[in-house]
Amino acid sequence: MGLIGTPPINLINIPPPPPPPPPMGLPGIPGIGGPPPLLLSKPQIQKSKKKPKVPMRGPKWDGISKFDDIKGSVFEKIDDEKVKLDIEALEEDFKEKLVEKTESPKKILKKPEKISIIDSKRSKMFDILLAKLKLSPTTIAMSLYYCDEKILTSDNLELLIPVIPTEEEIKTCRDFKGDKTLLADPEILISEVGMVKGFANRIKALHFRKFSNDLLKDLKEKITILDKTWKSILKDERIPLLFQYILAHGNYLNGVTNRGGMYGFIFDGLESAVNCRSTKNTKRNLLIFVMEYLEKTVGKNFIEENLSLIELDVSSKIPINQLEMDLTEIKKGIKFMDLALNSYTNDPLDKIKEVLQEVYETVANEANQLEKKIKEIFEEYKKVAKFLNEDSKETSDKTAKKLIFMWQHCLNWKKEVEKKHRDEERKKDLAEKKKKALDLKIELKNPPIKRATDNLLKEKNLNGMNGKANPEDMIKELHEKRKNKSEILNKSMFFLFEF
Repeated sequence: MGLIGTPPINLINIPPPPPPPPPMGLPGIPGIGGPPPLLLSKPQIQKSKKKPKVPMRGPKWDGISKFDDIKGSVFEKIDDEKVKLDIEALEEDFKEKLVEKTESPKKILKKPEKISIIDSKRSKMFDILLAKLKLSPTTIAMSLYYCDEKILTSDNLELLIPVIPTEEEIKTCRDFKGDKTLLADPEILISEVGMVKGFANRIKALHFRKFSNDLLKDLKEKITILDKTWKSILKDERIPLLFQYILAHGNYLNGVTNRGGMYGFIFDGLESAVNCRSTKNTKRNLLIFVMEYLEKTVGKNFIEENLSLIELDVSSKIPINQLEMDLTEIKKGIKFMDLALNSYTNDPLDKIKEVLQEVYETVANEANQLEKKIKEIFEEYKKVAKFLNEDSKETSDKTAKKLIFMWQHCLNWKKEVEKKHRDEERKKDLAEKKKKALDLKIELKNPPIKRATDNLLKEKNLNGMNGKANPEDMIKELHEKRKNKSEILNKSMFFLFEF
């Protein structure tokens, strides 16, 4: 049964299919069976390219390589193949310059880092030294051998002293098993300097040599002052006299107390006499009282106002043991020179003996002489300490300070006395001048004197002299005239009498 609403199909009455079409002939060949050939589009032709004889520099344009892409443009109507080219000129102007191939830059090999094997703080000190000296390690080391004074100046030796290589540093650098060319500059310097025989003593000896004269001069000046100071005290006659009067007055004041009836007192710069104040005037003390009494009874200036305490002042700042310490430093320098001389290598280029020998002998001889002088001063001081009844353990500088204390109080008193005396003299002179002026004023008011001075003044004006005359001079002149008149009158009377 067919679809709803459609009549059924009778398959028995269907006609047979039509016969197949005849075979097709070869396409495009007329007279042979088949349909006519199809019309195809014109094939794309690749334009030929020119090949210059040499590499050329051409325009960098955006070209069109397909013919269809130029339709409708100016290029469709032109044919560049018809252009006759001047190949020779074209190549001459636009041929590429031959550029020589440069080798590709070599890779910069990173230098291997320097190796530091000593203490970092010490290494930094060596670096600072090298930066300041601006010399190679080898130059520095050889200067110690040649004793080159252009390099080994005072300043450079000062820089070398703190960084003298230690034996441990030298051993560390010597025992290094790696590539020694990779060692840092401080290690190279240590290695180079370490090869110089007696390098440490050479540095110290050459440094001492630069300052030996100044050190000796300074010590001699100190010795001279201290020697003069302590010898002068034993010869000073004022000290026994002052102590005698202080003891006498002090024993009286202390009476029957435990402090009375003494044979002497411990030297304290007479501080006890200074602190013993007057009950009548606290500005006065026993030392001032004794000084005044001495000048009255002895009848001469016990102390001069211009007394110099310079040498005592120096002695109060330089104890004798300071002289010994200074001498010890000089002896150290002499020792360094001795050791440096012993490091001489007998090489003609080694100049250490030439530079140090004479200086060593001179300084050593002077040091021996100064040592004897210091011992003499020390013995002199011991005599002074005993003479002053000073504590034997007291150092010389402290004893000198006590003496300054004593003399300074005496000097201050003397200056006050002299100032008071000058003030009194000044007042006396002023009073005399005032009295003289007053007497003159009274005399000028006397009528006869006044008439005489007026006449004298008129006489001076008539003679063309300045009318402003000094009244005192005028009085003198009047007295002179009066005297002359008296003499003339006396002579006249004598002549009449004889006649």
